[in-house]
Amino acid sequence: MVPLTLLTGFLGSGKTTLLNALLRDPAFADCGVVVNEIGAVGVDQLLVEASDDTTLVLDGGCFCCSLQDGLAEAVGRLTRARRDAGLPPFRRFLVETSGAANPLPLLQQLIGDPRLNRRVLLDGVVTLVDGILGEASLRDQPEAPLQAAVADLLVLTKSDLADAAGLDRLERSLAGLNPSAARLSAVSGDLPAERLLGLGPDAAGRRAGRWLEPPAGHPHGHDHDHRHGGEDAIVTASVELPGPLDPALLEGWLEELMVVGGAHLLRLKGVLALSDDPGRPVAVHAVQHLVHAPVRLERWPDGLARGRVTAIARGLDRATLERALGWLAAQAGGA
Repeated sequence: MVPLTLLTGFLGSGKTTLLNALLRDPAFADCGVVVNEIGAVGVDQLLVEASDDTTLVLDGGCFCCSLQDGLAEAVGRLTRARRDAGLPPFRRFLVETSGAANPLPLLQQLIGDPRLNRRVLLDGVVTLVDGILGEASLRDQPEAPLQAAVADLLVLTKSDLADAAGLDRLERSLAGLNPSAARLSAVSGDLPAERLLGLGPDAAGRRAGRWLEPPAGHPHGHDHDHRHGGEDAIVTASVELPGPLDPALLEGWLEELMVVGGAHLLRLKGVLALSDDPGRPVAVHAVQHLVHAPVRLERWPDGLARGRVTAIARGLDRATLERALGWLAAQAGGA
């Protein structure tokens, strides 16, 4: 399975700048790149040749095409172009979305479309946030809170130009929307590429733990809400699991949660032990009605001593989310 990074972010947050910087970094060599518009790539500096009307071949062994025909089609087109060029398979994929795009449909495709889930594995969602206009975006752009809520990594851009008080308010807002996401600052696209890698559950060792980093001050369990229109509030909850779960019990719980949470569940992710092989945990991932097949990890990530599940929902009563996670924790290890 080829790791795939989803790059999203607020309008004007600097995705194009970061994208072009990443394409020059050796860490993203031999990368399949899917962009919202082909013009987002700095072709004057990066273009080597055009393999056809829809695919660009870039310096560093990267191939690039547009998202306009759908993600599965784009990944398939890039894979064929790579094979036809007589080159080895891609080492990874990087998908850039429009600043006005809701990222949930792409996440659903990655989980539910067999043309994708047999070929690629989500390595992380990276969301760029404008350090100056981020608060206004959260207030005025309907998709901005969703983009922040589903991120594994939040990158604050233009933070060197923002005033300290405004940046502090933005940080608090982001913590309310997504307390478990790591946060970094980038200036003019200057961000070590390796910080964008290994955000997913299958990364080995220390990096896998980044997928479920607990927010500061909430080591055991927590909940937050971020109000954007009352009933449309985004709420998050997290719980630690003291022991292993029966596989059938976990499967039933996930099915029930999909029924209760449904379209309200923006994202659920967890790393936990199962009773059939507690030394090798599994990573679970769900978006709305779709649950990805659990991924078996070879060992526990460094820094993660026990299981943890985090859920982010919109328009779902927080108490319902807490009860669902609390029930699961009570079943872990027969507690």
